[in-house]
Amino acid sequence: MQGHRDEQALVARMQAGERAAVAELYDLYGGALYALAQRFTHDAVEAEEIVLDVFTQAWRKACSYDAARSNVMLWLVSLAGHRLRMQPTSRPTNA
Repeated sequence: MQGHRDEQALVARMQAGERAAVAELYDLYGGALYALAQRFTHDAVEAEEIVLDVFTQAWRKACSYDAARSNVMLWLVSLAGHRLRMQPTSRPTNA
């Protein structure tokens, strides 16, 4: 359970305004979130933009994170899901 406490500590550091904590959180979860975003968008550039937006939102909304409601990964996935729902769907699909 050490990893869970480490995640909580990273978010606490973000809440205290420590920017380096965002980079550490990115190192932990950036790859997984990128894979999720690319799976839904099928576009590497869009996936990168989504991941950047997720971590920007995590920084801005760090004070709203509630450890009693979810773990850090679920919180980030929730932010990604919201961002993916906001993604335009006007791209042509390959038939």
